[in-house]
Amino acid sequence: MTTSRTRRLAADVVPSAVTQTTLTYSSADLERWKRKDRSLLRGCQPLVRRLLTAKADTRPGRRFFGEAYVLANEGTGESWYGSFKWLTSPKWSAPGPLADDYQEAFRAALQRHFRNLDTFQQEVRAAAEKTAGSLPVGPDLWLVTRRRHRFIEVKLPGDSLASHQLEGLQLIERHLRAADGRLVSVEVVTLSPREAIGS
Repeated sequence: MTTSRTRRLAADVVPSAVTQTTLTYSSADLERWKRKDRSLLRGCQPLVRRLLTAKADTRPGRRFFGEAYVLANEGTGESWYGSFKWLTSPKWSAPGPLADDYQEAFRAALQRHFRNLDTFQQEVRAAAEKTAGSLPVGPDLWLVTRRRHRFIEVKLPGDSLASHQLEGLQLIERHLRAADGRLVSVEVVTLSPREAIGS
């Protein structure tokens, strides 16, 4: 049996290339989400809305609230839930069947925007071999704006950034180049209840 240790990182160890921001939410929004009110997803692309609704309904509580909240507030253009192993798995850069329509569309978007995806994956796997930790992973969200590809890891109160998540963000920032000329940025967005800030 192999055991994998995930190291959690304090905010002060996150490199400056990774932008850190705080987004506040109302506790009422979170309570509605817990009651299966998915109105936060109303403005999302249909594929993303269906995927996150299904995931949240399968794993009730606060799961996927952060991603939905960031999408509702920041995801005005093309946006994707991207918490798949696309940084390392060849199935994302090569043809072949995937599990569902969402994954097919996500792969098509990756290949359309990042023509060097297979080369990028080789660099990620090479970097992972140098460390004995978990494989780097892609962040929760990928938002395409007029000027940037924003890769965002979302954290709710009490969550912390794991070392393999940080490594994924750093590798994206260092090695992923967009075919469309947009810049690539990496971010950690921490959600905080407004009520906690006001007290």
